Amino acid sequence: MISNPIKDTCTDCGKIKFLANKSKKLCTSCVSIRKRIKDKETKELVKKPVKKTTVKTKLFKGKNSVVKQAALDQITSRLVRLLYPSLCPHCKIKLDSSNANCGHFVSRVKQSTRFSLKNLVAVDRTCNFYRPEHVYTLGKFLDTIWGEGTADEQILLGNKKLKFTNEARKALFTLYTKAYEKAQNLSQADKYKFMKEIQMEYEKIIKDLFF
Repeated sequence: MISNPIKDTCTDCGKIKFLANKSKKLCTSCVSIRKRIKDKETKELVKKPVKKTTVKTKLFKGKNSVVKQAALDQITSRLVRLLYPSLCPHCKIKLDSSNANCGHFVSRVKQSTRFSLKNLVAVDRTCNFYRPEHVYTLGKFLDTIWGEGTADEQILLGNKKLKFTNEARKALFTLYTKAYEKAQNLSQADKYKFMKEIQMEYEKIIKDLFF
């Protein structure tokens, strides 16, 4: 036997409607809303947490530990964005954590220049991805920081083959991690001086890796 629909004040919306749930005094609309909320909460509870890829700033331990290229890329990017001025050399927009990228003058596919501070500049993300002409500006900017001919030197160096060993990646990761920590409170003038010291240490690490 089908019971007759009952009209009453819904406890959720406060309107007088036919009740879909008589015991809780809920209208059809409010029953649907409660169901959607419950379904959403259930999905959030069972949803697996997304693993975030981060670089550990603490140094590795153990002889067999491996430093992957992705970790080296990330600490290099962080160091470059810290050492260079917070102003894009191409579009002159102010850089911060939301829009700053580590720009490569010679393509990052070239291992011989991929981690060289002489080849890297803090740059606006839009310029880095959508304005290919920005590379010309980066070359000119590198010449002002490192000396005339630096851009040409990096182009020639990019044509050489270099293979990183795990020991070399470890040494470079250690160098750049410590440099990042040390450079936190330096003035821009001191950062430039410090950057040249780091580059000298970097060149010592890679000098025997060319083939």
